[in-house]
Amino acid sequence: MKITAGLGSIDSFCAYVEAGADEVFCGYVPDTWYRCAGNIALNRREVRLSNVNLGGKNELAFLAQMAKERSVPVALAFNAHAYPADTYPLIADIITDCIEMGYVSFIIADLALLVFLHTKRSLKAGWIISGDFGEINPLLVEYLLEFDIQRIIFPRSTTIQEMQSCIAASHGYIPEFEAFVLNEKCHFHGALCQGCHNDDLLPLCQIPYRLGSMQGTEDIPMWTQNPQTALSGATGCGLCDIQNLAKAGITHLKVVGRGNFSDAMVRDIQVVRDCRDACERIAFSDCYRDYVRSRFPEGCSLNCYY
Repeated sequence: MKITAGLGSIDSFCAYVEAGADEVFCGYVPDTWYRCAGNIALNRREVRLSNVNLGGKNELAFLAQMAKERSVPVALAFNAHAYPADTYPLIADIITDCIEMGYVSFIIADLALLVFLHTKRSLKAGWIISGDFGEINPLLVEYLLEFDIQRIIFPRSTTIQEMQSCIAASHGYIPEFEAFVLNEKCHFHGALCQGCHNDDLLPLCQIPYRLGSMQGTEDIPMWTQNPQTALSGATGCGLCDIQNLAKAGITHLKVVGRGNFSDAMVRDIQVVRDCRDACERIAFSDCYRDYVRSRFPEGCSLNCYY
């Protein structure tokens, strides 16, 4: 299994690779998008004032060169939930520029955009189905076989058994499958979250709220840990299940972190690399879980993905 990590700045690229990242993904929002589409989000990070998206074409070209020299693929996220129909040609033009710079993998969450791009036969790229695409099930996987799908990223809510069923439904025509393994276990189903990730407002998952049921209510406080010192996986962790993910057919492990502090991401990538390598030498699942938990002397975060 390969480790793919969210990149917020090209300054962190080499550190991520040295820590063990086999691949990175990032956002790219050129000036042409802002001029033509205004404040409509091009990906799920509507941020301008911090290191979350690449914005300059020269910067993107420089990253492509570094990726080529180190043989580390870079995927670009165009994963907003939906776009106005008149912006689809502009997105296709931006992707065309990226392909000319050497990028071949693009993360898509909008089915209508995927259909539109599929009609552009001149676009020779591999499409990655975003974890915010929606519910992934065997029927949808069979439908996606008519597109040039390189990979499916399973939503955070997908169980390992469901992943296995979907992988079987691809009949080997989709070569890669990715699962979340560390950070940001979204409080909501990603495809249905209508919150923003921008400079002005807190994400919905960081605002205190109250859950209610027939049994009573529960107050959910805002997560306030310092991300530089917080326990790895404090906001979401699937490390104990890496063995089971491998058996199900997962090929890539996702470390979320666009916009995180670089030092914290390096630490997280190293932890995932160590746990991935351990699952290959430790045969028994109970022994493997004991080993993973031994990596956290302060205790498990108890915020398990699977």
